[in-house]
Amino acid sequence: MYSWEGKDSGRRLLGCPLEDKAQRCGFVHWVENEWPPRAQQVILTLWDMVSQFMEKEDMNMVDVMAERALKNEIKDKKDALEAEKDGWETEKQALLREKQ
Repeated sequence: MYSWEGKDSGRRLLGCPLEDKAQRCGFVHWVENEWPPRAQQVILTLWDMVSQFMEKEDMNMVDVMAERALKNEIKDKKDALEAEKDGWETEKQALLREKQ
């Protein structure tokens, strides 16, 4: 297996083979030596950058969803006003016919 988190990302290991996390025994034997300290710092920095990027992407998605909701609300109000306008126009035409 390969580690996919923290400063050990990319290191091979032998670990408990049980798939269910609740039943795993916690056995880990690293096949490879630790990364040099500078490499560990770089790996952690990269993980931080990935985390920040994902947070920013999540915030952007929230902004997009809020924008869509606002556009839908405005469209609904516009449709309601246009329907009201059509009603007033129909009533106006009826009053003009009565007047003649």
